[in-house]
Amino acid sequence: MAYRFDIDWAPPYELLVSLQVYLDRRLHKTIELGPSWARWVKKRLGPEFATLVTPAKDIYPIGVLFWRGGQGRDVDAFLDWLGGLTPGELYELAARDLPAGAPPIPKDLGARRDRLLDLLRAWNDGYFRRFNPGVLAGLKAEAEAKRAMLQRLPPEEVFEAATGGVVLQPSPAIRRVLLIPQYHARPWNLHDRLAWGPVYQYPAEVLAAQAGRPSPALLRLTRALSDESRLRILRYLARGPRTFTEIAKFSQLAKSTVHHHMMALRAAGLVRVHASFDAPDRYSLRPGALEQLGARLAGFFKE
Repeated sequence: MAYRFDIDWAPPYELLVSLQVYLDRRLHKTIELGPSWARWVKKRLGPEFATLVTPAKDIYPIGVLFWRGGQGRDVDAFLDWLGGLTPGELYELAARDLPAGAPPIPKDLGARRDRLLDLLRAWNDGYFRRFNPGVLAGLKAEAEAKRAMLQRLPPEEVFEAATGGVVLQPSPAIRRVLLIPQYHARPWNLHDRLAWGPVYQYPAEVLAAQAGRPSPALLRLTRALSDESRLRILRYLARGPRTFTEIAKFSQLAKSTVHHHMMALRAAGLVRVHASFDAPDRYSLRPGALEQLGARLAGFFKE
């Protein structure tokens, strides 16, 4: 491994994830929290919050500053740090982390930061500050558990296990990889590309399933295997890595349908994603993934 590998977590990370998930309506139907969560949050926040959203919805390039993380480990301290930066300091810090080819930094950087701060503080006061502390404690423990794994496993294996099958292909553009557990976007990985490499926020199961009910992971796995087309795709991927275009050609299905099937297979942890900075991603059957079905079913039956 030719890059630095870091595992981190702090409340500001989840503050940003939760807000982004709420604002992106496309996610509401596929995240485990579901549309009912978004409706409940909207009702709780009230119409005043909606007036702050449109002016501040585009967080570029302020969002990259969240990955610096060390300026304030709690939300209030981080927002105070962000609000105390001059426009010049904002520009300098953002420019360091933006990847090559990123859009130009807007001239109204200070005003854009101020609008985003208003939105973040309203989100924190109306939702995040009252959020289940058990989840936040679980995310902190999850990050500590993954750091412990690094004592006995190579970083690449820890990364693949955490992200449910993502394998980063070698690239000179990668100098550092940052791995962060998140709750609100489950079962999806969220990733961002910076000048020094990728940030991956991976889905963490930090709350136990209700007694007598199957875990979300078991439900994703059984549902993913209940479709003939998905089984055919898995058989095809067992022969070696394939691009999305190759999978669509093999399946003879519409690309939108293949995308739906691949999302289900990835959410279930059945597919390995060979993620590249310089070429299209490729997909293969994740080694050992199918064995999880028997183990998870046996564990559920024995509860």
